[in-house]
Amino acid sequence: MAYSDLSVIKAMHPHLAQASRDYHRWQYNEMILETYQMAKKRKDTKTMERAASSYARYNRIDLEDEQAVPYDLIVVQPFTATDAPSVLGIKPIPNVQEKIQKMIAKYRAETIDIEDVEYEEADLEENVLFGDDETESAKSQLLMKVIYYLCQTN
Repeated sequence: MAYSDLSVIKAMHPHLAQASRDYHRWQYNEMILETYQMAKKRKDTKTMERAASSYARYNRIDLEDEQAVPYDLIVVQPFTATDAPSVLGIKPIPNVQEKIQKMIAKYRAETIDIEDVEYEEADLEENVLFGDDETESAKSQLLMKVIYYLCQTN
Protein backbone atom coordinates (compact mmCIF):
# COMPACT_ATOMS: atom_id res chain seq x y z
CA MET A 1 0.00 0.00 0.00
CA ALA A 2 2.85 2.37 0.83
CA TYR A 3 4.41 1.87 -2.59
CA SER A 4 1.14 2.68 -4.35
CA ASP A 5 0.77 5.80 -2.16
CA LEU A 6 4.31 6.86 -3.08
CA SER A 7 3.52 6.54 -6.77
CA VAL A 8 0.47 8.77 -6.30
CA ILE A 9 2.54 11.33 -4.38
CA LYS A 10 5.23 11.30 -7.07
CA ALA A 11 2.57 11.84 -9.74
CA MET A 12 1.03 14.78 -7.85
CA HIS A 13 4.26 16.41 -6.64
CA PRO A 14 4.81 18.58 -9.75
CA HIS A 15 1.27 19.93 -9.39
CA LEU A 16 1.75 21.10 -5.81
CA ALA A 17 3.59 24.27 -6.82
CA GLN A 18 0.87 25.12 -9.36
CA ALA A 19 -1.86 24.48 -6.78
CA SER A 20 -0.12 26.73 -4.27
CA ARG A 21 0.22 29.48 -6.88
CA ASP A 22 -3.46 29.17 -7.81
CA TYR A 23 -4.41 29.35 -4.14
CA HIS A 24 -2.45 32.58 -3.65
CA ARG A 25 -4.08 34.10 -6.73
CA TRP A 26 -7.50 33.19 -5.38
CA GLN A 27 -6.54 34.58 -1.97
CA TYR A 28 -5.39 37.89 -3.52
CA ASN A 29 -8.62 38.23 -5.49
CA GLU A 30 -10.67 37.57 -2.35
CA MET A 31 -8.71 40.21 -0.42
CA ILE A 32 -9.20 42.81 -3.17
CA LEU A 33 -12.93 42.05 -3.41
CA GLU A 34 -13.24 42.30 0.37
CA THR A 35 -11.39 45.63 0.32
CA TYR A 36 -13.75 46.87 -2.39
CA GLN A 37 -16.81 45.81 -0.36
CA MET A 38 -15.49 47.54 2.78
CA ALA A 39 -14.75 50.73 0.81
CA LYS A 40 -18.21 50.59 -0.72
CA LYS A 41 -19.81 50.38 2.78
CA ARG A 42 -17.76 53.42 3.89
CA LYS A 43 -18.51 55.17 0.57
CA ASP A 44 -14.77 55.65 -0.04
CA THR A 45 -14.61 56.03 -3.81
CA LYS A 46 -10.81 56.42 -3.97
CA THR A 47 -10.22 53.08 -2.27
CA MET A 48 -12.95 51.50 -4.41
CA GLU A 49 -11.23 52.79 -7.54
CA ARG A 50 -7.79 51.56 -6.40
CA ALA A 51 -9.17 48.09 -5.50
CA ALA A 52 -10.97 47.85 -8.84
CA SER A 53 -7.89 48.89 -10.82
CA SER A 54 -5.70 46.48 -8.82
CA TYR A 55 -8.19 43.67 -9.48
CA ALA A 56 -8.31 44.47 -13.21
CA ARG A 57 -4.52 44.81 -13.51
CA TYR A 58 -3.85 41.57 -11.60
CA ASN A 59 -6.36 39.58 -13.64
CA ARG A 60 -5.27 41.29 -16.88
CA ILE A 61 -8.80 42.22 -17.85
CA ASP A 62 -7.56 44.93 -20.23
CA LEU A 63 -5.91 42.36 -22.53
CA GLU A 64 -7.75 40.41 -25.19
CA ASP A 65 -8.15 36.69 -24.71
CA GLU A 66 -5.89 34.56 -26.84
CA GLN A 67 -7.74 33.28 -29.86
CA ALA A 68 -7.19 29.75 -31.04
CA VAL A 69 -5.51 29.54 -34.42
CA PRO A 70 -7.98 28.26 -37.01
CA TYR A 71 -6.27 25.12 -38.29
CA ASP A 72 -8.07 25.25 -41.63
CA LEU A 73 -6.31 28.54 -42.43
CA ILE A 74 -2.79 27.19 -41.79
CA VAL A 75 -1.05 26.76 -45.11
CA VAL A 76 1.38 23.88 -45.45
CA GLN A 77 4.75 25.13 -46.65
CA PRO A 78 5.79 23.64 -49.96
CA PHE A 79 8.75 21.28 -49.78
CA THR A 80 10.95 20.66 -52.77
CA ALA A 81 13.82 18.18 -52.51
CA THR A 82 17.08 19.44 -53.93
CA ASP A 83 20.74 18.50 -54.00
CA ALA A 84 21.92 22.07 -54.51
CA PRO A 85 24.38 23.07 -51.78
CA SER A 86 23.41 26.72 -52.16
CA VAL A 87 20.23 25.96 -50.18
CA LEU A 88 22.44 25.43 -47.12
CA GLY A 89 24.45 28.55 -47.85
CA ILE A 90 27.41 26.61 -49.23
CA LYS A 91 28.99 27.89 -52.41
CA PRO A 92 28.82 25.24 -55.14
CA ILE A 93 32.15 23.85 -56.37
CA PRO A 94 32.62 24.42 -60.08
CA ASN A 95 33.34 21.24 -62.12
CA VAL A 96 32.73 19.04 -59.11
CA GLN A 97 32.38 15.85 -61.17
CA GLU A 98 35.79 16.38 -62.77
CA LYS A 99 37.37 16.88 -59.34
CA ILE A 100 35.74 13.69 -58.09
CA GLN A 101 37.12 11.73 -61.04
CA LYS A 102 40.61 13.15 -60.42
CA MET A 103 40.47 12.13 -56.73
CA ILE A 104 39.32 8.61 -57.66
CA ALA A 105 42.17 8.28 -60.17
CA LYS A 106 44.67 9.61 -57.60
CA TYR A 107 43.66 7.15 -54.88
CA ARG A 108 43.51 4.24 -57.31
CA ALA A 109 47.07 5.03 -58.38
CA GLU A 110 48.19 5.08 -54.73
CA THR A 111 46.65 1.68 -54.00
CA ILE A 112 48.24 -0.28 -56.86
CA ASP A 113 50.69 -2.03 -54.48
CA ILE A 114 47.88 -3.64 -52.47
CA GLU A 115 47.78 -7.40 -52.99
CA ASP A 116 44.74 -9.60 -52.83
CA VAL A 117 45.16 -12.46 -50.37
CA GLU A 118 43.67 -15.89 -50.65
CA TYR A 119 40.94 -16.78 -48.25
CA GLU A 120 38.63 -19.66 -47.61
CA GLU A 121 34.91 -19.38 -46.96
CA ALA A 122 33.93 -20.83 -43.59
CA ASP A 123 31.19 -23.43 -43.77
CA LEU A 124 29.14 -22.55 -40.73
CA GLU A 125 26.11 -24.66 -41.65
CA GLU A 126 23.76 -21.83 -40.78
CA ASN A 127 20.64 -23.87 -41.46
CA VAL A 128 21.72 -26.25 -38.69
CA LEU A 129 22.82 -23.48 -36.34
CA PHE A 130 19.65 -21.42 -36.68
CA GLY A 131 17.12 -24.12 -37.60
CA ASP A 132 13.98 -24.41 -35.48
CA ASP A 133 13.86 -28.23 -35.37
CA GLU A 134 17.26 -28.78 -33.70
CA THR A 135 17.60 -29.25 -29.96
CA GLU A 136 19.64 -26.89 -27.85
CA SER A 137 22.33 -29.49 -27.14
CA ALA A 138 22.90 -30.19 -30.84
CA LYS A 139 23.20 -26.47 -31.48
CA SER A 140 25.71 -26.01 -28.69
CA GLN A 141 27.76 -29.01 -29.91
CA LEU A 142 27.90 -27.55 -33.41
CA LEU A 143 28.81 -24.16 -32.02
CA MET A 144 31.67 -25.72 -30.05
CA LYS A 145 32.93 -27.39 -33.25
CA VAL A 146 32.86 -24.03 -35.06
CA ILE A 147 34.77 -22.36 -32.23
CA TYR A 148 37.30 -25.22 -32.20
CA TYR A 149 37.73 -24.93 -36.00
CA LEU A 150 38.26 -21.16 -35.76
CA CYS A 151 40.81 -21.58 -32.98
CA GLN A 152 42.74 -24.15 -35.02
CA THR A 153 42.93 -21.88 -38.10
CA ASN A 154 44.31 -18.92 -36.16
